Amino acid sequence: MPKMKFTVQGIKGLAAPEKGRVDYQDTDLPGFFLRVSAFGRKSYSVSYWKNGQRPRVTLGDASLLSLAEAREQARAILRDVKLGLDPAKEKRRERDVDTFAELARRYVERWAKVRKSPKGAREDENRIEKLLIPRWGSWKASDVRKRDVVALLDEYVDAGKPYGGNRMQALISKIYNFGIERDEVEVNPAKGIRRQPEKPRERVLTDDDLKKVLPLFGAEGLAGLGFRLLLLTGQRPKEVFGMRWSEIDGDLWVLPKERSKNGRPSLVPLSRPALGVLRELKAFDDGSGYVFPSATRHDTPFLNYGKAARTVKKEAKLSEDWNIYDLKSTCLTGLESLGVPGAVISAVANHAPTSVTSRHYAFHDFAKEKREALEAWGRHVDKLDPSKKADVVEIRRTAS
Repeated sequence: MPKMKFTVQGIKGLAAPEKGRVDYQDTDLPGFFLRVSAFGRKSYSVSYWKNGQRPRVTLGDASLLSLAEAREQARAILRDVKLGLDPAKEKRRERDVDTFAELARRYVERWAKVRKSPKGAREDENRIEKLLIPRWGSWKASDVRKRDVVALLDEYVDAGKPYGGNRMQALISKIYNFGIERDEVEVNPAKGIRRQPEKPRERVLTDDDLKKVLPLFGAEGLAGLGFRLLLLTGQRPKEVFGMRWSEIDGDLWVLPKERSKNGRPSLVPLSRPALGVLRELKAFDDGSGYVFPSATRHDTPFLNYGKAARTVKKEAKLSEDWNIYDLKSTCLTGLESLGVPGAVISAVANHAPTSVTSRHYAFHDFAKEKREALEAWGRHVDKLDPSKKADVVEIRRTAS
C-alpha cells in the first residue's frame, strides 16, 4: 500500500490505475486514506483496527470534500476509536437499518414460507400485515423497544385475550431473532417479557350437552352442518370449513398438507353420518369447488361461522369459554370413552409423531382402525340427536 503526504496538488496529480483501485495512506495522519479508482474517481476514507478486523469509513468524494475537511473528519473518527467507539459499525447501522415492515416481510418470505407449513406462514403474514405493520411499519426496526411490545401485549390482556397476546409475542420474537441471525438488528424487544399463563383447554361437551346442541346445529344452516362435520370427523375448524369437493374421494376425505395445520396430509374416513352431512351440503354447491361456499365471494370458503357458534352457545347454555374448537376435543374424548386406543385417536387428529421411532420408522396409517372408530362415534352421536330419533319414528310410521 503506497504512502504519501497528502497535499492538494499531490492528490490532483495522482493518475488512475489501469484497473481496479489503489489506496494511498497519509503519512501525517495514519489511518487516513485516499482511494483512486480506474475510472479516475477519488474518495477519502478512514480505516482502523478493531477486534482483529480493519473496518473502513468512507468520508466522501474528493471532488466534493476538501482535503482540510476530510482530514478534520478523519481526526474526529480516529479520536472516537481511541475512546473505544466503533464508528464504522455505527455508520453501517444507520445506513443499513430497515423499517419494521421491511424486516417483518423479509421474515415471512425467507423464514416463515420456507420453514413453516403454508397455513402457518399465512397466519404469520396476516398478523404482520393486519396488526403489526399498521402499528410499527414505518418505524426503524431497531426503534421498537420492549416497552412498545409490552404496551401491545397489555392491550390483549385488557381485551380478555391473553393467549392471543402470547401468540403475538412469539411472532415478534421470531421476527427479531431472524433479524439477529442475519445481523440486521441487534436486540429482540420481545425477549425477557413474561408470557401470560396458559391452561390446557378442558371444555368437552358431555352426552347431555350434545343432546342440546345437535338440534340447534340444524337451525344454523351452512354453519350448523359444518359444526356437525367437525364433531363427526375430529378435524380443525379451518380444515373443515375450507374443504373442497375435489378432496372427497368416495367415503374418504383427503386433506392435503397445504391446508393442514402441521403441514402433514391426512386421510379422514367419512362415517355414514358424515356422508349424510355431505349429501345435505350438496344443496349449497355453487360451482366454486368449496363444500362450504361463501355467499359473497367465489374464491374463498365460508368462514363467517362465529355468530352461529355464539347462538348455539347461548341457546344450549354452554359455559362462556366454549368455542367450536371444543367440537374436535369432544370427538377425540368421545373416541377415548368408546375404548379407542390412543395411537388411533392421535392418527384421527393428524397429530405429528413425537418419538424418533414414529417419525422415521413406523409408517402404519391406522386406516382401518380410524374408520371403525369414526363409524362407532358417528353411531353414538346419532343416538344422542333427538331430531334423528324423530326421523326414525316417522320412517317407521310411514312403513307401517
